[in-house]
Amino acid sequence: MYVLDFPNPHAHYAYGPLLDSSLFSFVGMHAVPLVPGLTIGEYAQLLVGEGWVPRVPLKVVSWPGWRRGDSLPQVAPFFTEPPSPALRNAAAVELYPILGWYEGTTCVSVGRGTEAPFQQVGLRGQPALPFGDTIVYGYRLQRVTFRPKGDTASYAGWRLQRTYSGPVAPDSLFRLGFFLLRTFRQAWTSETPFYQEEFFDKLFGTPLLRWMEEKNLPLDTLYRAFEAPASWHALRQRYATLY
Repeated sequence: MYVLDFPNPHAHYAYGPLLDSSLFSFVGMHAVPLVPGLTIGEYAQLLVGEGWVPRVPLKVVSWPGWRRGDSLPQVAPFFTEPPSPALRNAAAVELYPILGWYEGTTCVSVGRGTEAPFQQVGLRGQPALPFGDTIVYGYRLQRVTFRPKGDTASYAGWRLQRTYSGPVAPDSLFRLGFFLLRTFRQAWTSETPFYQEEFFDKLFGTPLLRWMEEKNLPLDTLYRAFEAPASWHALRQRYATLY
């Protein structure tokens, strides 16, 4: 089996709890963190090497010239054939780890069906959001209102853009993620539940985030609580070797 590897702007770090085995599904099949810190080729080597999938002869073709922490290449095939219709550029791929979990809510849009999917996020209706344009944890938040194609509702929130240079900083990215999650959850006043609980838990990897966030625990406590465990860092080190 050949795997044609591809750069990953999140390959220089790992973050998140190991996926709870009670939440295994097509969304997540193995006990790995939300961000495993591997390229897809390295992840394939881990799956085969650890016996998590049937053993097969495996050859990973690495991406020449790319190194951990580099940005995505500004060449084909990425910008001619993006990995998903909703991940159209490097900014969307960088923000995906903190926006993907909103698909487990009832009322938050990440911009699917707009010109900027996974680069903007908003709460349905006309919520009383607590602030306008600002900079938080190294990211510029610009107030926007948008209506996704085919949706009858409009959404109010922010367009996101990082202001710092260099590799993605997980301490900034995930603190921003927890900050936005709390902001939207507190602004949601409908009797409709904010979370689709089981699906949200599958996307993040554990039900603990919902519980801790609804207790209004400090954002830094949330960030520290969900750092990848030492056992994963040790396993990752064995396979994060191509770059």
